[in-house]
Amino acid sequence: LTPDYIIKIVAEQFNVNPQDIVSTKRNAEFVVPRQVCMFLIRDYTGYPLDVVARILGKKDHTTIMHGIKKIEADLSTNNDLKNKVEIIRKKIGL
Repeated sequence: LTPDYIIKIVAEQFNVNPQDIVSTKRNAEFVVPRQVCMFLIRDYTGYPLDVVARILGKKDHTTIMHGIKKIEADLSTNNDLKNKVEIIRKKIGL
């Protein structure tokens, strides 16, 4: 399971371009998919935060920490996000 594959599946689910997820764009439509990628890449690969940061075109591991914590918090309150993440996990098949 590669980070690129996770990014591809997340991009499909959120109907965005994979290149936009790894870009420096800060548009709201890309922020949540990017944070979901941070969360899932870390979860499935166990890569260190700095490696996840480089994969997603970020400079700092603290950005990744924030994104992961944000998704973890949102999953307990946002049913739409929870459903999307469950669908993504099923598509990944692990």
